[in-house]
Amino acid sequence: MVIHNDDLHKTTSQHTLNFKGLDEITALFDCLIFMTHPDDGHRRKLLSAWCQTGKFLRETDLLADEDVVMSKQELALLFEGGTVGVARDISNAQSGGVAAGMVLIALLWMGENEISDPGLLKAYHIAEKIHFRAKDQHNKYISKGNKSVRNNWKEFQNVAHLWAAFVLLGTEADFRDEIDGVKCSLNGTELASLALSLQVHASKLSRPRPGMPLLPSTAVKIEGVSTRSFNLSKFSEQFRKALETYGSH
Repeated sequence: MVIHNDDLHKTTSQHTLNFKGLDEITALFDCLIFMTHPDDGHRRKLLSAWCQTGKFLRETDLLADEDVVMSKQELALLFEGGTVGVARDISNAQSGGVAAGMVLIALLWMGENEISDPGLLKAYHIAEKIHFRAKDQHNKYISKGNKSVRNNWKEFQNVAHLWAAFVLLGTEADFRDEIDGVKCSLNGTELASLALSLQVHASKLSRPRPGMPLLPSTAVKIEGVSTRSFNLSKFSEQFRKALETYGSH
């Protein structure tokens, strides 16, 4: 197994993911690993080992009479990851991550549409009204669990642009499935490119009070991909309807 982005395991205040030369599947894994554990370097290391092994198994003829060589460290990571249930990490993070992504989308949309006082409280309200009223791929309402949208934003704000890109790409992948479910649903290079575009756009806007940037200075930096266009107008009707109830409770 080869780790392509050294920052996956670091615990510095800001991380950089470089996607130059990566295939779309490796790029996807690098995105998902950081989206799932933005602040836990060791857990990223365990999830990375699991993802890389899954990719290797998909690309290898298991019926062929070939030796598979793994280091003791790789085996130890896989064993520990299996013990702590790392295979479920992506699906466990999805609801909170998408909520944070919706907060960023709401902030960007309000900035584009000159909504008065377009701050976090309104963005939280929009995300709560839309995300937690939505249904998942099994036609069940998404559960808040014990965390509010505010807490979701606090946990995932450093990767909110990646989760926002995930939302905009409109994937319906069930991450409780195996690697195949992820591979067939998202192009990692497109995800990174859209996340970079959202990050660049967010850097041009600020929250009204106290005039802070939309994304924190510690947000994951993306390199090695080009920006692309995106359109937030598809959310206009839902967002305006959600704002009608802002301040009514």
